[in-house]
Amino acid sequence: MGLKFIILLQLIIQRLLSYGNQMKLIDRIISFFRRIKPRYHLSLDSQFYNLSTKNTVYRFKVFGEHTFPKFTFEDIQNNKRILYDINPIDLIKIAIENYNEIQKKSMLRVSEILRDNKYILSDGSTEKLLCGDEICDNILLIERIKNIDVYKIAYNTGFKHGRQLAREIIKQTTAASISQDWNGKIAQLQIVGGKKAQSEEHESE
Repeated sequence: MGLKFIILLQLIIQRLLSYGNQMKLIDRIISFFRRIKPRYHLSLDSQFYNLSTKNTVYRFKVFGEHTFPKFTFEDIQNNKRILYDINPIDLIKIAIENYNEIQKKSMLRVSEILRDNKYILSDGSTEKLLCGDEICDNILLIERIKNIDVYKIAYNTGFKHGRQLAREIIKQTTAASISQDWNGKIAQLQIVGGKKAQSEEHESE
């Protein structure tokens, strides 16, 4: 029976190889051994935010055991043994989430709005006083500010420039109007003065 089984197995392998299915056969063998003992012993089970340490903690399930070790991103990054034992798909997910967290922490928000279109920007640890024009002219800075705050700053800055422009227009218009009034009055005086001079000449004759 054992000899017949071996001969049958050899015929199956030869047939698979003859049809160019070498990779398919190899994949089946690798898959079989992975079910017995997988390459990666840790698979991501869940995660939660630790308020005391202010870090995301990842909970893993150990293959073949009923244990659930917990690691932070720093633990995983600084320990090669843990790093090699985690499934690559889970590692990618953890790395993306960590990147997103870093981006959120680096975002700036308007902590205080002051008079004359000035703002105090904060990232949670440092603060900076800037005016609306400085912020609007700095594209790299705008990318780090929350969208809702950018809209407020842009609106207030544009409104301020609009008011300044309106004042300039009114000022120029008023100046031009006064100049026209004076020119008109001077012309009238000249006309009146000319008529008076003519009448005096007629009287003297």
